Amino acid sequence: MSGELALSCLQKINAYTYTREDLDGQRRLGLMAQDVEDHIVDVLGVDNVVSSKWTNGSQFKTLDYSRLTAVLIAGVNKLSKRVKDLERTVNGSTSEPG
Repeated sequence: MSGELALSCLQKINAYTYTREDLDGQRRLGLMAQDVEDHIVDVLGVDNVVSSKWTNGSQFKTLDYSRLTAVLIAGVNKLSKRVKDLERTVNGSTSEPG
């Protein structure tokens, strides 16, 4: 997976705080499964990141956060390269280090 594609997908996803009513109102931080499905699963064509679950007669989507790690690493690596390139430019050297 290219770093550019990973960044493009990640930039379309937001983090949210929410209250788990089934856990006595505990506040949580997470992602919306629908966002992940739309911007990572559909674009990258990966499986097993989003699944459906039935609880009390209602269906909802769940995320397997561990499967997002590869996308995050590709994005971080791309950003790291951009930072290094910018540092070289600022320092007056546009050549690759030897």
